[in-house]
Amino acid sequence: MRHQYLKQVKDLRQNQKLSEENQVVVDEIFDLRSDIEKNNKLLDNVMRQLLKLNNPETEKYIISGNERAKDLKTVAYINPKEKTSMIDVVSLPKLPDEQCYQIWAELQGKMVSLGILNESDRKLQNIPYMEDALALSITIEPKGGNSIASTNNAVAQISLQ
Repeated sequence: MRHQYLKQVKDLRQNQKLSEENQVVVDEIFDLRSDIEKNNKLLDNVMRQLLKLNNPETEKYIISGNERAKDLKTVAYINPKEKTSMIDVVSLPKLPDEQCYQIWAELQGKMVSLGILNESDRKLQNIPYMEDALALSITIEPKGGNSIASTNNAVAQISLQ
């Protein structure tokens, strides 16, 4: 009788251990499914960007820095038909902490901010599309950006005409 009782206790422990191992496997499967879902979303975003870049209507503009920022390189992709703009920050020279790079569109004699450029944003990112923009410009501005372009601090410019 004692032998049978010990066997039941042993079986219960083994069942408990198997149940715990099973829960670990279930948790891992759940994590893997979550990872797969995240990766599929990332892949979908990359595919959408590639479709935009490979669209024959999308024009590519390489923007290089002037003497003040020789190592500055960005690539702008503009599709006037779909009214989309993207920028790829390839390299930005280091700036003091109190300064930043800001990209602008020249529009009817005015400079309109399209946002702050950051070396840590080394990925393709959307920027606002500006209908009838004549040029793109990158300036050095106080940290956080400026509402008015400091044209005397321009480090890169390209005509869109």
